[in-house]
Amino acid sequence: MKTASDTASDGEFRDFVVGLIPSLKLTVSNIEVSNRHEVKLIARSDSENVIVEARNHKRKVGHHPLEALKAEMDKRDILEGIFISMAGFTGDAQEYSVQNRIMLFTPEELKRRETQAASPPVEMRKIFERVFSGPITLEQAAAEFMRRRRKSILGLFGVDERIEAVDGRFAPIGCFRLRKSPFLGAALSPRGKAEGEINVYVNLHTCSLLYVSRGLTGGKLTLKATNIVRRMLNLSPDAVKVMSQIFEHGELRFDGLTPEQQFLLQKNVDNIILLQNLGLISTMPRGNGYLSNINLLTYGDKRYDLEANLACEESAESSFGVDEILYSPQTLLLILKNFYDADGQFVGVTYMPYYLCRYATSDGRLRFDTIENIRLKNG
Repeated sequence: MKTASDTASDGEFRDFVVGLIPSLKLTVSNIEVSNRHEVKLIARSDSENVIVEARNHKRKVGHHPLEALKAEMDKRDILEGIFISMAGFTGDAQEYSVQNRIMLFTPEELKRRETQAASPPVEMRKIFERVFSGPITLEQAAAEFMRRRRKSILGLFGVDERIEAVDGRFAPIGCFRLRKSPFLGAALSPRGKAEGEINVYVNLHTCSLLYVSRGLTGGKLTLKATNIVRRMLNLSPDAVKVMSQIFEHGELRFDGLTPEQQFLLQKNVDNIILLQNLGLISTMPRGNGYLSNINLLTYGDKRYDLEANLACEESAESSFGVDEILYSPQTLLLILKNFYDADGQFVGVTYMPYYLCRYATSDGRLRFDTIENIRLKNG
């Protein structure tokens, strides 16, 4: 197989990229060669157009080229994008791709995909050591997805959807055990006890922090998710600590600051402006302090502990696919420790079963929906 150094002309790199396309089950319809190192083409699957971009650069591709590809997808009203890089991708590019329906490949991955497709399918059953119990069958999930599909009104408003596929999946849920003492951490918060040990669970594929809730009316127990941890990924430790202090107390008034809090705010003026611009904190109406804009359970809330609220199995066997771990548990642990001003450790992964449905319309538009396959205790 050719490498980046082997492709010496526009034509060679173009032909090299076109040769990779069959492994994606696409048909090429239009090709644009920007220069000897960049090729862009429009291809088509069975139901829709796809933009494919390939780059033959020595450095890994970051998120900026992916943002440009997403802008072109939106301009052409194309829902799916594919980016091929000879040198691979940075972490922020991988995160951006997950959120914007862009698939990332290296030539090696495409060749491996082509080889696997040529082999006869073999059902591989996986053994999971820790799994949340799944009471919903595939047939029940399919019936619920059928109920949820969108329909036109008298053929005039909206578009009818059909179900293309319903698949069972497992999401890797990381468990983080945090320990906080009033003698080692921050002062006690007026919003609740700031000491003790808690378990916090984060989806390692989506970076969503999970908890259970009965809602404002105290109804049926449900699983909730927040993206607050993902929003903290690009913040400095000092910015997270400032946000933590304001969240811990709900508000920080200038006339009631401790010497430690006063010093923290004085040395983090730039971080405070950043947090305000991100909408995570705001200035109090009279300008005499800061308010937290984070809607999150306080430290010590028992609703954080999924395994205390969801039924678990010590092991399970299944052929369902597993979502890739995209977020480092050690990176997430550091963020959680800074935010909650606590000590802690990564305990391990518990897999959460769910069903994924792909809807399609007659004009090729796709929509995805999910159902968590979990058994809530006392729910």
